[in-house]
Parts: sequence; structure tokens; C-alpha cells
Amino acid sequence: MQQKSSILTDASSFDYQATNPQGALVRGRVEAPSEQVAFRRLRDQGLVPVEIVPARVGLAEERNDRRLTLGMRKQVLQELATLLQAGVPLSEALQSLRQGHADTPLGDVFSRMYDGLRRGDTFSQALEKSRLELPPDIRQIIRAGESRGELAEAVGLALEQMAYMEANRQELRNALIYPAILVITGVAAVALIFALVVPRFSRLLEQGGDAIPWLSRVVLSLGLYMHDHWLVVLGAVAVMGVLIWGLLQQVSGRRFLEAGLLRAPLFGAWMHQTQMARWTRTLGSLLASHVSLSQALSLSLDAVSVSSVRKKLENVHAQVRGGERLTESLEAQGLIDPMGANLLRVGEQSSALASMLLALAKVYNDQSRQRMKRFLLLLEPVAILFIGASIGVLMVAIMLAITSVSDIAL
Repeated sequence: MQQKSSILTDASSFDYQATNPQGALVRGRVEAPSEQVAFRRLRDQGLVPVEIVPARVGLAEERNDRRLTLGMRKQVLQELATLLQAGVPLSEALQSLRQGHADTPLGDVFSRMYDGLRRGDTFSQALEKSRLELPPDIRQIIRAGESRGELAEAVGLALEQMAYMEANRQELRNALIYPAILVITGVAAVALIFALVVPRFSRLLEQGGDAIPWLSRVVLSLGLYMHDHWLVVLGAVAVMGVLIWGLLQQVSGRRFLEAGLLRAPLFGAWMHQTQMARWTRTLGSLLASHVSLSQALSLSLDAVSVSSVRKKLENVHAQVRGGERLTESLEAQGLIDPMGANLLRVGEQSSALASMLLALAKVYNDQSRQRMKRFLLLLEPVAILFIGASIGVLMVAIMLAITSVSDIAL
């Protein structure tokens, strides 16, 4: 067995290469206070160690964590749910998965989960320490299912939620590609005209004097300034971007932006409905896992990212704990429409609230898609009109300046 040293190491973790009972070479990471203990733990697992080295930590591991996309996180749940639902014990499932994904970012994740279980952590605790970075509502679903001894079903529900989130995100991304390209190219075209074309007519300002219309004077002066001070203009744009980014990092800034977006036509209704679709789906999934209504209402708050909606749902939770029905409380807070209220009322009366919440989530999700399509259908012509009008104003200003100078010469 070879031994190596490393500059950046973690004394409680060791990377290893070993052969399994089938003779295949596997790689992974084991938690142990010393190399000798790591060697014994690997032998206890039926592995024959070939190489054990202190685990490297820092930049390389952080790069692996950053490479975990939403699809890869979904893959972790998918493979784990498949094995658990097939009756494979959790420890064996994690050991098999970490060996199957050796030398990949997923292999590191499964190794950290497996090592956590061997230290005595619950699966939820091992999941937290694996740096998989699942959304809070997904972790709540798994934690609730594990506490009731239904881990396989909970991981399956979490997988469905992840698939739902990925489908929505992918659909939104695909829908925004064309409008984004349109807006970016349009703004770039206007900026290039200002910076390169308009300054060529700057002499008209000297020749025309006061006879040049005010629109032509403003456009020509602005274009000449951008051409002569392009570094200042780029710096101002960069500073503005940094200020906006800094504002959005503040809670008050995000709330101000959220409040403005919620009041925006079409977009506000879409944003509210998207949040409610995710909340109702999470709440329905938790209730389907036999979590009490009060606890499910508390856990499902993690599915909501808009602070104003979250505040109303916190009020709903308090009112339900005080004895009020869920449907009446949601109606009083203005969170659901009459159709949604009817569905939930039927669910409460027939003891089928979980299935009705899931059905309502599907309805809200479909309506959210329709609103998004209408918003994008409106966005495209508005962007085209804005860009066309901007270029048209530039051309009109230049033509007015040229004709003004021609009249003076005549």
C-alpha cells in the first residue's frame, strides 16, 4: 500500500483506492481519525485498500461542489429513490452509489452521506453535511418522511418536486431566450449608433448653430460625449450595476423590488401564482407524507421566496393554529381565488386536503404557464417597438440636423 502526503489536507478524512470483492478498482473517501483506522474500516466493508492518502480540501473540492447543477442534484435523488424503493438498505444504497460514481462530483456527495451515516448521523443530517445544497422545501419533505419511517416515499416525493422545479425553470429559460437576444442586440445596436455613427455628424452642431432643432442638438451632443468619454460611460454603467447588485443583497432592497414586481401588470399575477403553485404542491406533499397540518404549514414556508407572500402565509399558519379553517384563512389573506377556495373546501370536508392541494398546484402551474406566455407575447412586440422607436428617433434627429444645415446654406 502506497502512502502520500499533501499540503492541504483534512486529518479526519482520507481518499482511498481499493479493490472490491469483484476485483474492480474503486475510489472514495472515508472519515477516520487516523490512516490505520481508515484501513480497518475499509477492510470491514469488504474492500482491499491499495492506496490511502489524507483527503485534499479547499479549492478543488469547492469547484466540484459548484459543478453540481440542478439536474445532477435531481439525479442524486433519482438514483437513491430507485434503490430505496427497491428495498435496498440505505447504507448499502449509499455505498453502491459512491462506488458507482467514483471520481465524479456525485461520488464525493455520496461518500459524505455514507460517512455521515457511519458516524451515527441521521440521513437528513448526513444530507445537510454532503453539501448537495437542495432547496429548503425539498429538505423539509425528506426530513418529515424520515421522521415517520417513510424515507423511500419521501425521497420519491422530493424527486417529483425537483423534477417539477427543473421543468418550470427550463421552460422559463427557453421562453426567455428569444426576448433576451432581441433586447440585448437592440440595445447594442442603439449604443453603437450613438457611439460610432452619430459623432460623424457632430460638425453639424458647429455649422447649424441655433438653427438646429433641440432634438438633433441633444442626440448629437450625447453621441459626441459617448464617443469622447467612452471609458466614463462604461464606468458609470459598471457602478450602476454594482449598486443595483448591492441593493438586491439587502433584505429591504429585495422587498422593494418584489413589491414593485407584484404590482406590475401580468408579471405580478404570474409571480404570485408561481409562488402559490409551489407552496400548495409542497404543502400537499407534506400532508401526503402524514405530516400534521400545523407542522406542514410551518415547513412549507421554505418553498416561498417572496417575503410579502411568506408573511401572509405566516398569518395563515397562526390563524389555523388558532382554530380557523385553512380555506377561510387563505381567502382572508387574498392568497387564493374562488376556484382554489372551492377545491380546498371540498378537500377539507372530504378529508382529501392533500390530493386537492396537489390538484390546485397543477391548476396554478398551468395558469402560471399561460400568464408567462401572454407576458412574453407582449414583451416581444414592446421590445421591437422600443428598439425601432429609438433607432427612428436617432435617424430623424440626424436628418433634421442635415436639412437644417442645408436650409442655412441655401
